[in-house]
Amino acid sequence: MKTPALLDRKGRILGRINVIDLIFVLALLVFLVFGGYYLFKVYVFFAPNPAGMNVVFRAYNLPYTVWSHLAEGDGLVDRNGDASSKIVKITVFKETSEGRRDLIISASMNAKKLTTGAYAFDNNLLSPGSGMLLRTDDAQFQAEVASVSNAPGEDMPFRKTTKTARLVLEGLDDWQVKSIRKGPADAIDGETVAYIKSKKVTPTRFVSATDDGRLRVMDNPLKSDVELVVELSAIEGGGSISYQGQPLRPGGSINLESNGFPFAAQIKSID
Repeated sequence: MKTPALLDRKGRILGRINVIDLIFVLALLVFLVFGGYYLFKVYVFFAPNPAGMNVVFRAYNLPYTVWSHLAEGDGLVDRNGDASSKIVKITVFKETSEGRRDLIISASMNAKKLTTGAYAFDNNLLSPGSGMLLRTDDAQFQAEVASVSNAPGEDMPFRKTTKTARLVLEGLDDWQVKSIRKGPADAIDGETVAYIKSKKVTPTRFVSATDDGRLRVMDNPLKSDVELVVELSAIEGGGSISYQGQPLRPGGSINLESNGFPFAAQIKSID
């Protein structure tokens, strides 16, 4: 029996494997091995994070069964059971009539630094706008990253502030006028977030034509306009000011409640 040559005239090893095909396969394997190692090194290998990393999350439309189980000091648990990341501050951004809340959550994170310079927590990148599932011992919820900072004590992008708004309501009936009273208005967890400091009532004016065709301004005996000065516990950040998720700007509108009476008012000015 004749033994085939190692390399025949057609460039095949032992008459079966083409040399060019073999070189291509070997090159592809080398590329996959080294390429995979690079990707693993860049995206999976973590270096220790700097101490005091601050992350601000925004969580929307949380039901009572979730937000009532969140408290400052709670640990944020990763998939390995590590709860060294802590909730530092919780601010109610908005509360709906159904008892749901939007929250701003400031946290001190035991995040990891990737070799790319980015940070991650529980295999999720910590970058503004990215979303992730956060867990405590008693609750879990979806949240969006608002800001990331590795500077201890750096100011957070959202903060509570007090603003005085001058509001106008037009064409109210007498019972509506009486329902709006000076004093505490909206409250969250027993804390007043809107306080009506003053109330001024004037007749609603309208234009009427006389028999001779002239126009004159008259008072409506059945309708009244109300001007309120209200102190609001607002949230400032991101280049805007808001109250319960409602932008505060002159010419805009705001929804409030006084003694169980909900009403919408036009914003005349903000101080």
